[in-house]
Amino acid sequence: MVADGHRGRGYGGALLDHAINSLRVRGARCIWLTASKLGRPLYECRGFSVVDGVDRWAREGEGVGAPSGVVEVDAEMIISADAQVWGGSRRELLRYLALDGEVYSDGASVALLQAPSPMRVLGP
Repeated sequence: MVADGHRGRGYGGALLDHAINSLRVRGARCIWLTASKLGRPLYECRGFSVVDGVDRWAREGEGVGAPSGVVEVDAEMIISADAQVWGGSRRELLRYLALDGEVYSDGASVALLQAPSPMRVLGP
């Protein structure tokens, strides 16, 4: 992310190019990212294309607690379910996010609650 006052000076492109090259050196064959409206042109001019849409949701206030039948499970459940939904493996990302997070299932569904912070994030 580039601060408002520094946009349009090539910083974002330089950072993205460095990240892409670092991933290539490490053997990455595919790069998947979530683009903001401001970042989209930067990604498109480097060969990225839209493959899906992501809606971001927020809820403020007190938690409601888990319904009966929801249990904490191993990260492999979310890794497997995620690969089926997205059509590719994001194993390393999900393993990292699950390290300090919590993975829950009710048998038919699975969810990842990321590590505690001022804002709790559900999902990758």
